[in-house]
Amino acid sequence: AEEFRDTFEEIMIDEYQDSNEVQETLLRSISREERGENNIFMVGDVKQSIYRFRLARPELFMKKYDSYSLEESTTQRIDLHKNFRSREEVLTCTNDIFYKIMARSLGNVEYDAEAALYPGASYPVSADFIPEILLADSNDELLEDTELTDKKTLEAKIVAEEIKHLMKTQQVTDKAAGTLRAAHYSDIVILLRSLSGWADSLVEVLNGNGIPAHTVSSTGYFSTVEGQTVLSMLRLLDNPRQDIPMAAVLRSPMAGLTDEELAVLRLEDGSVPFHEAVLELAEGLYEEDGQKEISDSEADRKQGRNADEKTENHIEITAHRKLLKFYKKYRQLRQLVPDTPIHELIEIILRETGYGHYVAAMPAGNRRTANLNMLLEKAAAYEKTSYKGLFHFVRYIDELQKYDVDFGEADMVGENEDVVRIMSIHKSKGLEFPIVIVSGMGKNFNKQDTRSKMVLHPELGIGLDYMDGKKRIKSPTIAKKAIAKQIDLENLGEELRVLYVALTRAKEKLILTGTLKDAAEKLEFYRQQVNLSKAADRPLSYLTREGASGYLDWILPAVLSYGDKYPVRIVEAAELVLDEVENQLEQNENLTERIEEIE
Repeated sequence: AEEFRDTFEEIMIDEYQDSNEVQETLLRSISREERGENNIFMVGDVKQSIYRFRLARPELFMKKYDSYSLEESTTQRIDLHKNFRSREEVLTCTNDIFYKIMARSLGNVEYDAEAALYPGASYPVSADFIPEILLADSNDELLEDTELTDKKTLEAKIVAEEIKHLMKTQQVTDKAAGTLRAAHYSDIVILLRSLSGWADSLVEVLNGNGIPAHTVSSTGYFSTVEGQTVLSMLRLLDNPRQDIPMAAVLRSPMAGLTDEELAVLRLEDGSVPFHEAVLELAEGLYEEDGQKEISDSEADRKQGRNADEKTENHIEITAHRKLLKFYKKYRQLRQLVPDTPIHELIEIILRETGYGHYVAAMPAGNRRTANLNMLLEKAAAYEKTSYKGLFHFVRYIDELQKYDVDFGEADMVGENEDVVRIMSIHKSKGLEFPIVIVSGMGKNFNKQDTRSKMVLHPELGIGLDYMDGKKRIKSPTIAKKAIAKQIDLENLGEELRVLYVALTRAKEKLILTGTLKDAAEKLEFYRQQVNLSKAADRPLSYLTREGASGYLDWILPAVLSYGDKYPVRIVEAAELVLDEVENQLEQNENLTERIEEIE
């Protein structure tokens, strides 16, 4: 790499806190660092390093942060303290929380006056911008036998009521005029640690309460019907000896078989796998009648009675007719596989089977079509790599699904649409919103990666369970326990930084929501914990921070240590149930009025 060192006069790196060891090695190899000439300029904020799952090493940033001097030199550190995004109320709350929970011992950053945020933006003076915390008691008897017993639905209901209140009372700064105006739905974003399981509940409840809401699926076309169907067809073209893709395609509009007709195909030969029975039958039908299709009228003639009569014989004939029709298309498509680029093959599949038109005609057809277009784009981009062919593309998709890597569903909502947006905290990084509601704060941290039989750490190595074959027992070794503990601590540091990113997305109003079992008792426990540790003038104890099972175990003790500075409100169950009843009555009245208008 010596010849490259004179090629680049300067190397400028943004988001340096997310660099990993490979990137660091590459950048150092083309810099002049070894010659004593530092020509690298790095920008970053280690408190926003939230990509540990992508092997980001914030330690690289901290090593330079600690060794570089504030004096003018070739290894100079320039601290930037001002925040030009948020109101002072948001920054003060963020500082107050992180003064208490982020330190070198956990998070690898000492949150002090040097690390704190200072306001640099100018906003019109107004009240009602103090951050709030809303808690729902998930153990209230009044919620029994109602849909609000589910934590996600309960919290979604709280968020819906809060948004209704915001739309009536909250003001935000108009970006163009620089003056205050009433809040719009598009000013609001709901952030979640993970969209899985939460986003759908939020959208359903918000829409049910008359609040337009939109989320982009975190799993994209890997979980949408249209994406799965096309991918199943590709898998089948690559290798027809697969039961699940075979059943998926036959049941889809590409072949159009019903559940009863699939059952008939399965019963053709129960001694062999489903795909084998189907292929053998299809080949037989093709050889017997390969040049023509069994028409509906011919099926009726063979049946000898009305086609509407769902007898076993008619279902069998119809199933055979559909299978033969599909198999002819399948044979033609499979002949194209060796010489056709994947994106062109997908286009042909959509055209020849009519599935592209079918998807466009479905509810939310624009978004479904956009998902298929995105699949085409990804296929075209893949073919620009060194890998070619359907076999490699299918394996590539399988690997992405195996490791939960996805491109996300196509976003059809424009920036100017007046809807509440729901997104993950990771997705929000680098963005800003007038009103931010961070939900799911009561959810426990994910610690699955330290509970497996083998744990891995980039520096400490591998930790394994001890297996005693004679006694037929297993137990974790001391090495495994030590490595797992270190991984747990590093994961907690990552969660601290994720929380920091979430809180700093808000420009003007910040609201945190979460469900908590026995909320009033737990709140009192946190108050006593704060009083006992005298945390008002110093960070929370290490054991309190290290023992946190979720964000509320950090947030609540932190804000309570400041007395009544930040409102923490427990939403009463009776209030929620009453609101739900009133909402249902209102919907019934609207429905009655609509029926009367139609009549």
